[in-house]
Amino acid sequence: MITQKIYVAQLITYTEKQQTVNYLFKVTGIFH
Repeated sequence: MITQKIYVAQLITYTEKQQTVNYLFKVTGIFH
């Protein structure tokens, strides 16, 4: 169960990072 919680936490962090990267790409795409 502990490893599953760690995996889920890592997955959430990864998803948040991906969303941030996508957002940055959209913003820089608008400015270019």
